[in-house]
Amino acid sequence: MNFVEIENKVVKTFMEILMDHKEDDCSLEKISKKSKIKLSDLQSLYPFEEKTNNLIFLKIFLKNLDNNIIFELQKETSKEKLTNFEIILEGIFLRFENLFPYKFAISKMSNNLNKKLINFNVLLLDNHFFMLKLLKLSGDKTNFIKLNLKATMLNGLFVKNMNNFLNDKTENINLIMREVDGDLKKLFELNFIFNET
Repeated sequence: MNFVEIENKVVKTFMEILMDHKEDDCSLEKISKKSKIKLSDLQSLYPFEEKTNNLIFLKIFLKNLDNNIIFELQKETSKEKLTNFEIILEGIFLRFENLFPYKFAISKMSNNLNKKLINFNVLLLDNHFFMLKLLKLSGDKTNFIKLNLKATMLNGLFVKNMNNFLNDKTENINLIMREVDGDLKKLFELNFIFNET
C-alpha cells in the first residue's frame, strides 16, 4: 500500500471506530487492530498524541469529502447553467448530506467545550478554503479581499448551521437544509457583497 491508500484506510477505520464505540477518541492501537495496518507503521506516520492524531484524521476526512463535493459540482455545472446562489447552496447542501452519516462520530469528537473550541479553530481555515472553492466554481471574479469576505460570511453561515446540525436530535436533515437556504438568501440580499457576477 502507498501512503495515500494507507491514509484513506486509516481515516475510514477511524470514522468506523467512532461510529461503533462509545469513546470520543480513537487510538492508533484500535486503528491498527481493525485495519490490519502494522502499529509501527501508523506510529511512524502519526507520531503525535491521540487527540492531535484524531484531529488530523478528521481534517483528512473533511478534505476528501470537500474534494469529492467540488468534483461532483464541477460535473453538474458543466451540464447545466446554475446561478452563483444555486452552486453555493448545492455545495453546502452536499456537505451536510455527506456529513449526515457521520453526524454521531463528529458530534462525539466535539462532546466537550474544550474539544469543540480546538476542533473549531483548526477546521475553520479548511472550511474557509471550501467556501473559496465554491465561490470560484460559481464563477465569482471579485477581488481577493471581497472574495475572502464572502468566504468568511459563508463560513459563518456554515458554522452556525453545523452547530445546529450536531445538536439536532431529530435526525431530520431537511430542517437544517431549510435553515441553510434561508440564511443564504439573507446573505445574498446584501447586493453590495453577493451580487450575481
